[in-house]
Amino acid sequence: MAEEIADSLDEDPATLALAGLVRTRLGPEHPLARVIPKGVAFHHAALPVDIQSEIEDAVRTGQINCLVATTTLTEGINLPFKSVVVAQRGYRSSDGFVEVIDAARLLNAVGRAGRAGRETEGWLILAEHQTFHPSMFEPLNRTAIDLEMQSTMVSEAALEQLAKLEETARAGQDAIFTTVGFEANGFVRSVWLIAQALTELSSPPSDEEVLDAIKATLAWQQLDETGRAQFLEVASRAYRSFSEQPVEKRKRWAHSGMSLPSAASLEVVASEVLGMISEDVAQSEPPQAIAAILRDGRLARILELSENQRRGFKESRNSPRDELLPVDLMALLIDWVSGVDLQELADRHLGAVASDDYRYEQLAEFVASVFEHFLPWALGTLVDWVNDALEIQSASVKIPDGFAAAIHYGVGTRDALSLMLGGVRSRRLANRVAKSRAETHLESLETPLRDWLVMQEVSAWRANFDASPTEVADLLAFARDPSVQLVDKVLEGEEYTLPYVERAAVLFDSSASLVYEPGQPAPAPLAILVNSEIVGTISPYHQDDVALLTGIGIPLDIRVRPSTSGALLMLRLSPEDNA
Repeated sequence: MAEEIADSLDEDPATLALAGLVRTRLGPEHPLARVIPKGVAFHHAALPVDIQSEIEDAVRTGQINCLVATTTLTEGINLPFKSVVVAQRGYRSSDGFVEVIDAARLLNAVGRAGRAGRETEGWLILAEHQTFHPSMFEPLNRTAIDLEMQSTMVSEAALEQLAKLEETARAGQDAIFTTVGFEANGFVRSVWLIAQALTELSSPPSDEEVLDAIKATLAWQQLDETGRAQFLEVASRAYRSFSEQPVEKRKRWAHSGMSLPSAASLEVVASEVLGMISEDVAQSEPPQAIAAILRDGRLARILELSENQRRGFKESRNSPRDELLPVDLMALLIDWVSGVDLQELADRHLGAVASDDYRYEQLAEFVASVFEHFLPWALGTLVDWVNDALEIQSASVKIPDGFAAAIHYGVGTRDALSLMLGGVRSRRLANRVAKSRAETHLESLETPLRDWLVMQEVSAWRANFDASPTEVADLLAFARDPSVQLVDKVLEGEEYTLPYVERAAVLFDSSASLVYEPGQPAPAPLAILVNSEIVGTISPYHQDDVALLTGIGIPLDIRVRPSTSGALLMLRLSPEDNA
């Protein structure tokens, strides 16, 4: 749809920077790179997080006039749109019409139309492909009673799964550790979690206490007598299974957030990792450590857990779901963590996919689902279990917590991970900064990362890291000294003195003013003017704080003072305002 809209529009020069950024991140052949120059974009969860952020910022600044998106954009992201078009509310399948945008989501979409303070109205356009009838608008007239929440355990699928658990148990198998479906396995997990919570509050609960908790759920209120009987039977079996397990194991599994079959499988993998972990592995950079931890088939077994929704790649859109290409997922993961960009990842590992569009689309969706979400969650749980066992053994080695985050962010060094954890959204930028630092002088590695960054001016960040405006803003936020209380102290009437980056010597105590440096793209450095001459710029350490202070609009007394250790900038409320 975005491509169809873009085909009818002319290119917009305001989008050149964003278009270049998208080409750099996703490759020139990515569909997004073709529509951005027309002021059009599309937005969905499978796009890299930094690209999603850039698109959202471009909408807010007016560079993007039309955004085609999935329903997730209606759920919490406040963007300035005058009109919202719902192209279709669902799709037709062999089982009939499947509603995707129900009444609640449609009302949510209405709330996104109309920009507060800019328009007096907003438009929702409902494009139903059928003959007009007033009943089309019924979902917009629903009341709170009409929008009553229904428990997933009341669905037909959930009740069938519970029945399957009962059949498995009657056949003499351990049904609680059988994968039968999301709803039923989730219910069993919730029984374990309730039992564990009651245990931690006082002591192991009785059957009646656990069942009383089950009877307080929404599902119990909405089920009929047959459904309630199934509920109690499965809950009783789940609690008996809980009581039979060792205390530490049931605690781990209850708090894992995964189904019991998955927790049991991950327990086996964790025991293997516990047996092979060493100081060398723990001290390695993320790519090497992850390769060691997940080798010998451990990655494949984790990816087979039922919580993982994506298992591989198809050759074409029409290929059967169970016919997957032979892709080395370990090599793909290591390349991802090592910082290889998406286009190169797709070309290197998915060359068998003939369509460029489908190749990039599949990889982006796989990365978002598996590498950014499922695998860090599963690996984070595994690392916690292994480290708990190592602590019990009084072992000197420990797996650093950052390995799971390295997979989530797709970064290969501790410096890059520090940047991402510190608020930098661009994976490319974090890897680029870390690489640049490693390629400079070895002494720089002994300097804290924040200190090394602020040794350079903002213009150097743009040149050295090819940083976009949004990326520069993220680096400024990262570079800010968290211990500084500049704004608070000045507003309380105190004088605050700080060093700055000198460009010209100042011989005498002089009055100064602050302006964003002319000719520099936003966010430009804050320049210090003395007699209309730029004598220096605010250090990235302090730029965000000084910019906030000057943006408040309160009159300030700003002076430059020479000193033996370098020029200093003095800030305080002007005498009139302070009085």
